[in-house]
Amino acid sequence: MEKNDHGMGNTVIIEHTINKNKIYSLYTHLSEINSNLKEGNFIKKGAAIGKAGATGYGCNYWRIGEDGCEKNLI
Repeated sequence: MEKNDHGMGNTVIIEHTINKNKIYSLYTHLSEINSNLKEGNFIKKGAAIGKAGATGYGCNYWRIGEDGCEKNLI
């Protein structure tokens, strides 16, 4: 985890322009980020940006499935 990630772990932010307004999609806690992604790239609809995970503080707050992040994590 990086010091300045604010607990979000591996993160991808995508900028969209809709009706001349900029909005952003934030994808956090990713276990992997697509290695082909680079800052400034255009991303096509449906393209894989990464894999869901629990990096950053994800294990402490979010639970995915039976074991969350680790079976014995409390």
